[in-house]
Amino acid sequence: SQSKEAIEAATMALQIAPSEYLSIKAHGNLGSAYLIDDNYEKAKYHLERSFNMSMESDNQVTQCVCRIDFADYLLKIGSDEKAKEMLLNALSTSLTIDFRDSEKDCYAKLYGIYTKQEDWKNALHYHEKLSLINQEIYNEHSEKHIRNLEILHQVENFKENETKLTKKVAEQTVELQKLLVELELAYETTLEGWAQALELRDKETEGHSRRVTELSLSIGDRLGINSEQRKNLQYGALLHDIGKMGIPDEILNKQGPLTPEELLIMRNHPAYAYDLLKNIGYLQSVVVIPYSHHENWDGTGYPQGLKGKGIPLLARIFSIVDNWDALTSDRPYRKAWSFEKTSKYIQEESGKKFDPEIVKVFLIYINQKK
Repeated sequence: SQSKEAIEAATMALQIAPSEYLSIKAHGNLGSAYLIDDNYEKAKYHLERSFNMSMESDNQVTQCVCRIDFADYLLKIGSDEKAKEMLLNALSTSLTIDFRDSEKDCYAKLYGIYTKQEDWKNALHYHEKLSLINQEIYNEHSEKHIRNLEILHQVENFKENETKLTKKVAEQTVELQKLLVELELAYETTLEGWAQALELRDKETEGHSRRVTELSLSIGDRLGINSEQRKNLQYGALLHDIGKMGIPDEILNKQGPLTPEELLIMRNHPAYAYDLLKNIGYLQSVVVIPYSHHENWDGTGYPQGLKGKGIPLLARIFSIVDNWDALTSDRPYRKAWSFEKTSKYIQEESGKKFDPEIVKVFLIYINQKK
């Protein structure tokens, strides 16, 4: 297995390490490999050894890395508070020495701990920090890409350097593309974590975000949406109910139908979502789904009372999918509807609640899938 191979390689590296720095690194790598292999005893030994050696050195970068590695072990064994303390120390040092990679790792892991503990204030704080540093990295590499293009333009005036400079630009462009892919994965992981955090509060919707995201993308593909729309549909579906973070628990988790007054409060969640997401740069084109998925084709929906094709396409797609999943899932106050009953309801609401053209595509797909 890969973990066994990693253990063998790290063991060999430790045996031949020619310096204290490489020995610290080898202990850390070996401890991480044992952690992946669920050998906690050996993982603790090597990660603790690496950590203690780093504390005796003057290399603050190494100290940050070792603290984060040991925090991973603490998280594995359930010592979240000790892991939190270790990460906060690593974060403090990272900020002092401007060690961006370590800083980003600390934000991500602290976000995960506070989300698990349902400490939404601190979870949101570290999510915002993580989003900000990701945005800064994106901006830095965008500027680097622009400089590459300027170099490419200069090559036209210096033919003798054309081959050498073109190769350099190509290498840097590949590097930038790789970084952009990593950044996009970081964004996606953050959004999935946010959706999971909401599901921890709204316990009756477990798995809902994953199901509606997958089904929305399938319908979108059959409607011929482009790659940018597809990405916006994916992110918007994950975050469609993020506004419910502002709904009181006693309403969100009520075991039964809502009163008219409670329903009015619940209907504020699209506006809460809009206020939460509108100023986050990379989510501005995503907000249409959380904000508009309760609009109806005939104009009777909320919060804006949009009508027909005045409702954004992605919100029209998602509205059908969201209703389908809600009706075919158990709720504390009712059992899930049957496939046939739900299909009939979707058809009856075509031209009223739902876009009739999308309804046709949806019902064909759902019946084929059945």
